[in-house]
Amino acid sequence: MTVSQEPGHPAAEFPLSFDRIVGRIGAPIFILDADHEVVLWNEAIETLTGSSEADARAADSVGEAWYQDGRRAKTLADKVLEAPRDAHRQFDVERIDDGDHPEYRDRSTFTDTRGDTRHITFSASPLYDDGELAGVVELVTDRTEEVRRRQRVEDLVEEVTATMHAIQRGDLGARAEFEDDTVDDELLAVVDSLNEMGATLDGLVADVDEQTHDLREITREVADSAARMEELADEQADRTEEVAGEVSNLSATVEEVASTADSVAGTGRQARDHAENGRELSQSARETMSSVRASSREVRSDVDALSGTVDDIDAVIEVINDIADQTNLLALNANIEAARADRDSEGFAVVANEIKSLAQQAQEQAGEIESMIVDVQRRTEGTVDSLETTEDAIDDGVEEVEAGMRKLDDIVDAVGEAVAGIQEVSTATDEQAASAEEIAAMVDDARDRADRVADEVTQVARAAERQAEKVEEIERSVGQLRGDSA
Repeated sequence: MTVSQEPGHPAAEFPLSFDRIVGRIGAPIFILDADHEVVLWNEAIETLTGSSEADARAADSVGEAWYQDGRRAKTLADKVLEAPRDAHRQFDVERIDDGDHPEYRDRSTFTDTRGDTRHITFSASPLYDDGELAGVVELVTDRTEEVRRRQRVEDLVEEVTATMHAIQRGDLGARAEFEDDTVDDELLAVVDSLNEMGATLDGLVADVDEQTHDLREITREVADSAARMEELADEQADRTEEVAGEVSNLSATVEEVASTADSVAGTGRQARDHAENGRELSQSARETMSSVRASSREVRSDVDALSGTVDDIDAVIEVINDIADQTNLLALNANIEAARADRDSEGFAVVANEIKSLAQQAQEQAGEIESMIVDVQRRTEGTVDSLETTEDAIDDGVEEVEAGMRKLDDIVDAVGEAVAGIQEVSTATDEQAASAEEIAAMVDDARDRADRVADEVTQVARAAERQAEKVEEIERSVGQLRGDSA
């Protein structure tokens, strides 16, 4: 604040009393002349210091009116009077105006007449009269309530900070306690908010502790499950590897079966051809047997005719025998008659004997022929029996050949069906071989996927382990928050 009473200044010509105007200002103000004597001491400063204007004038220095504790300190006004141009350098105070009328500022504390410590800031400006230093005016600002309020705020901050540190150390039951009418309600609301936060944090930590405990159990179960899954994945990978090998072997086997089926199909076709050839041969055999049976029947018919002829010859031989017998009788009669006759009858007797001899030879030949005929008859009868047996055998053979042909027909049909079935099997086997190759490829892919799944499961297991470690860290942190010794 700068006040000037130089000639021509409006304040010098102001019609009202200067003392009366300054005295009515609500701010504490006092004025010293160039000799450090009190010129003006208004009511506000009297109220502030507890010293009246008379006390201030009676004191050896204005500092005595300020400092009731016996100090002989200079006021800022005294410092400005001693160095109006450079008080900031000589007394280490703040200069806030570098113009022709400098203003200086400082702060201090003092004890008033009531024993209360007062906190003040003050500013002082030199007063000039015709360019000569006439005095100094000092404006005082009482900061006591502000400082007290700030101190209470600092106390509040300290209480809040101490409470927060206690909470940080794990004393979640710590609560801030602070009541003061000088502190704004907004600041006091911080205490309530902190206490509410502490209560919430206490409940939250308790809940986190409980949840962490549950999470630890779950994490352990997950870790155990992950470990079991890892083992199962390894087993699955091994089994998949075995299945891949088995499928590869199966694929090779199916290919061999397909090749064998093709070969069997070719062999079946050959068997069908051979069966058809056998049926044709059986047909020829049946025809030949039929021809033999017909020839046999013709032979038997001829033998039967021959047997009849032999019977006719036998009848002739009987006639011959009868003739021989009669000839013998005739020769006997001739001999008898020759014996009766004379010697001239010897020739007749010779003839008779010759006839007898011829009759005997004829009879003998007839006997031999009869024996031969008997033998022929016997042989003919045997031949007929044999032909009948042969015909029966031929009939049986023909029936068996026909039965064989029927079986061959069945065989041909069965072989044909078998060939068709084998062909279908061959085709199906070829398809199975192709499918087996695809399955083998799919199994290889499944094996690769199983390997990747095993890797993923391993990572899950490791993650579960890390999660368990993190849960333990969280539990330790929660324990530290709660102040547990562990």
